[in-house]
Amino acid sequence: MSKIDPNTQPTASADGEITLPFSVGTLLAVAPLVVLGVIMLCIYFSGAIQMLLAERELNDYEHKSRALKYLDWALSVNPSLARAYGKRAQLRLELEQEKGPRADFSEARSDIEHALKFNPDDYEFTWTNVQIDHASHNYQKEIADCSKAIDQSPYLSSYYAQRAEAYYIVGELLFERMDRLTLIEQASRSGLDYSSTAKQSDVDFDARAEQFVLVGRTDEAIQDYEDALKKDPLEGELYLKLARLYENSNRPSQAIAVYNKLIETADKNSDAPHFDTDSAHFRRANLLLKLGNFEKALADADALVTYDNECPHRRAFRAKILDTIGRHDAAAADRKIAMDRVNRDINQLPNSQDANSKADAYDFRASYYETEEQWSKALSDYMIAVSVKPDATRYNNCAKMYTKLGKYDQAIDYFSKAIAAQPDNDDLESAYNGLAEVHLEQHKPDLAVLNTTKCIELGLKNAEASHLRARAYRELGKMRDARCDDDKANGLEFSPLPDIG
Repeated sequence: MSKIDPNTQPTASADGEITLPFSVGTLLAVAPLVVLGVIMLCIYFSGAIQMLLAERELNDYEHKSRALKYLDWALSVNPSLARAYGKRAQLRLELEQEKGPRADFSEARSDIEHALKFNPDDYEFTWTNVQIDHASHNYQKEIADCSKAIDQSPYLSSYYAQRAEAYYIVGELLFERMDRLTLIEQASRSGLDYSSTAKQSDVDFDARAEQFVLVGRTDEAIQDYEDALKKDPLEGELYLKLARLYENSNRPSQAIAVYNKLIETADKNSDAPHFDTDSAHFRRANLLLKLGNFEKALADADALVTYDNECPHRRAFRAKILDTIGRHDAAAADRKIAMDRVNRDINQLPNSQDANSKADAYDFRASYYETEEQWSKALSDYMIAVSVKPDATRYNNCAKMYTKLGKYDQAIDYFSKAIAAQPDNDDLESAYNGLAEVHLEQHKPDLAVLNTTKCIELGLKNAEASHLRARAYRELGKMRDARCDDDKANGLEFSPLPDIG
């Protein structure tokens, strides 16, 4: 039996009071530490610390995997933490989307189902759920989940827009139109107060204009974009949307006037964001060329070269205009500078054994030949690039050149190779659209509809797919479907012009 140390036991004084073996001061000093320790243990086992760490990492794009580990940790100590399930579902969704067609959203789906089980009415959770539906191409479920959210709160425009997109993908065009008309009505009202009469200043002109375009009401969309610019004349993207709409409705003079205003406003407000003056100069130049105003078009081309005199594509564009107005020596000088630039990387290849560098160098020169419409030379360089470093992008490049040369069987073969090469979404879209274009050239509109529909079903809002399918529907005599696809292409700002390099 162990002995009891009398120095550690309470003792009684002569007057009967109990005396502790340590001072009250010591007790008061230690007590807060004990309480703090208990609180920290409670916080730890609630998952709050891990959530704070995860949310800090989520703010940095490079630290997504670290954030995922913290969320796993939070749920390991507190399996009832709905917010952690919701955040992890969103994070897993984003990480899987980066994989393109190889994505697997089952874990994200499981997480969001757990989150909704704990809190079925949370807006963030329901929105993530709908995004997972869309990413996994489960469009009927997306429609059902959007409808459920709308039933609970009928003024959430984001769900109407999401459902309209899903309706378009599955071909329910009447229901899509109804949702877009609802969005037009919502954008016309003041905030969420649907009992009040909206003031003109409260109308969301930009949002309403986008929906007007998608239902084919072009003139109303134009008016809304003009009103939006009156409210915010420094929003550069609005100028581009308005000008593009004038272009697509065959009103070049009005489009030029908008580009004039964009460039003038950008020059006066150099620190204002969203002013894409390169696009404005390029698009204005092309419109001026169509109208026969070559000198003004040349001025725009000069501006493009001034902004980036190393870009061979810009010099090629200017050279075409110089040739048109008979200034062949100046055009030849531009082409020589451009060729020197595209040959520079190839000339340096003997010092490099890197396959990527070699493929990139030939891709670069091929893209220049493509700008010059030298299809055979472009194909030759693209074929070298794909032989050195084959991938879906390079298969697509070769296929497009075969299409330009009228060699449709070879084009189909290379587009098929691109699809088989486990491409990312951009390359997969490009391959489907490329096949559709070939089938249109072969007057096989039914096959063009098949391939563009596959592209649209990827759910990535591809303007070219809608435009090509509209062409196919017109060839099949399905004018109503063609008009819907034309409206969609316009809403996604389709343009037959390539971007300037």
